Amino acid sequence: MNRNTEPLSENATQEQKVVALRGISNQKKCLFENKIPVFWFQTAVRANLLSHESIPSIPREEWRVANTKNQTTMQSAYVFILPPFFLFVLFSLEKRANLNYTFCKKACQLLKIIKKMIQCKNMILIIGLGNPGEKFKNTRHNAGFMVLDKFAKENNFPEFKLQKKYDSLVSENVVNDEKTILAKPQTFMNDSGKAAKYLLKSSTRPGLIVIHDDIDLPLGKIKIVKDRGSAGHKGVESIIKNIGAKNFIRLRIGIQPKQSRSPNHGTEKAKEIVLKKFTKEEQKIIDEMIDKAAESLDFLLKEGLDKAMNEYNK
Repeated sequence: MNRNTEPLSENATQEQKVVALRGISNQKKCLFENKIPVFWFQTAVRANLLSHESIPSIPREEWRVANTKNQTTMQSAYVFILPPFFLFVLFSLEKRANLNYTFCKKACQLLKIIKKMIQCKNMILIIGLGNPGEKFKNTRHNAGFMVLDKFAKENNFPEFKLQKKYDSLVSENVVNDEKTILAKPQTFMNDSGKAAKYLLKSSTRPGLIVIHDDIDLPLGKIKIVKDRGSAGHKGVESIIKNIGAKNFIRLRIGIQPKQSRSPNHGTEKAKEIVLKKFTKEEQKIIDEMIDKAAESLDFLLKEGLDKAMNEYNK
């Protein structure tokens, strides 16, 4: 038997018991494998921190999750098995007079890892599209960023922070008892789908809303749609291609200049228009439209898609 797994004697010191359980902190990677490590239970018993009687009489094989592609089943096992185990350990430790601070600190770190893994059943991911950098700030193509900033401010979201693994500026908060993530991809408009794909992988059941400019809509008008094609918008097209679906909600923000017809998508004229900044005359209309779009987003989250479409697609 491996030296590290030898049972401790009844006269073992508290320090020896802590050392015996220290292996837990070195096995964090097991959390992300396709099985739940049974040795955690065994180690706790050997360290005399848990008695055999305190562990539920559940067959050993039920504590394992077989290799499977069913991510939901695996996550359910994490939710219902891992947290109770740590509660057993901490409850047992609480009864002991000489509680080791270092061990408690490591236990708390492990609990935080589990907390991150157990994601909210209902999560909303809202992506605002645009181009990063001062050069593109306040251009028509960045209407998605503008609306997202307004919504974040109105709902007391923390400051956006760059998360390199998503290649996006991200802010998280709880809105209407649902975990809500706001994201502004920093990949430039035409590659927005890459960031969206990484963001969607962070949750098993996300509801996706994409906010973007629309040259087909007159300046000042907004429209909420779902399950539609890209209509030539390169950012939306990139998202559909990367996630392999189009059944998500979109909040379209009109940027078409007044007294102007919508140019064909992909033409030099269209590219020229979307990269232009709003004129002083247009700014008042834009400010009102951004307020209205942020309000519609809030209404959408509270009342649902159908009511939001009836209210704002007029």
